[in-house]
Amino acid sequence: MTKKTPDPRKFEDFVKTLSEKDRDLIKELNINSIEELLDATRAMIAEYTDRIKETSDNIDCSTFDDDEDMLDYDDCFVSGDPDLLPPIISFDEETPLAYHFRIKLEDCAVPVWREIEVPSNISLEFFAHIILYAMGWDNMHLHQFYRKNTYYRRRYDILQDREMGFFPAKYTNLCSENYPLSAIFREKKDSIKFEYDFGDSWIHKVWLKGIREYDSNETPGLKKLKGKGACPPEDCGGLGGYDYILRLLNEKGLSQEEREHLRWYGIDTDFDPNIFDIEYSIINLDELWKEATC
Repeated sequence: MTKKTPDPRKFEDFVKTLSEKDRDLIKELNINSIEELLDATRAMIAEYTDRIKETSDNIDCSTFDDDEDMLDYDDCFVSGDPDLLPPIISFDEETPLAYHFRIKLEDCAVPVWREIEVPSNISLEFFAHIILYAMGWDNMHLHQFYRKNTYYRRRYDILQDREMGFFPAKYTNLCSENYPLSAIFREKKDSIKFEYDFGDSWIHKVWLKGIREYDSNETPGLKKLKGKGACPPEDCGGLGGYDYILRLLNEKGLSQEEREHLRWYGIDTDFDPNIFDIEYSIINLDELWKEATC
């Protein structure tokens, strides 16, 4: 059986959805097909993983001079896995209020947003895990909050970047484990940006819609209120890649190559980007909350 030659026009259509910076990079790397792009991506991920491992083996926590913001040496390595819960879940000395948030994926062709209610005394880093679970991400990649030139990140990630020289002086880097939500969000309409997966760069706007006091007989906890839109697939190439997937889903008579692209992203033709499975999301959030607080 003769192998079908990929249609270069399909790849050209995909490249047109990318940013100018990404198009220049593809041209510089002389990439001319989806297959070549995937191979290059895998190679870069493998190289970066090796660099991270080498740095982790030799990292020196004493180089971090903000002692008040850091845990001891061993604690830095406990949080190396992005899926591990942070060492600080909540600040129990603080009387919590109920914070009602909306989290919206920015610039997505299909509206994707969630609304949740959480106690104001949970740590910003634990809130990051709640956002990821609420949206539907797998928590496979790094994340950060930022507002203007101030970034809130995990201790481990700050250490890694400082050791590798990725620590621009014009930015303030603070440990997200060290701040309760009440220190970041002080009144209604306060907002912050949340970025997940620095490769695909999914940017979410997080803003405080409401504040209320808990009833005397009410236990502060996590509540999923509502949402819209399916979470995009992991590692699909960000907004441009997702736009390409959405276009394929709207086309009839896909080629074998195009069907293989969808399978590679873990998507079948029954995928509906407009549907949000709130029941499944609530189950996952309940499990996360129990794991963190029990």
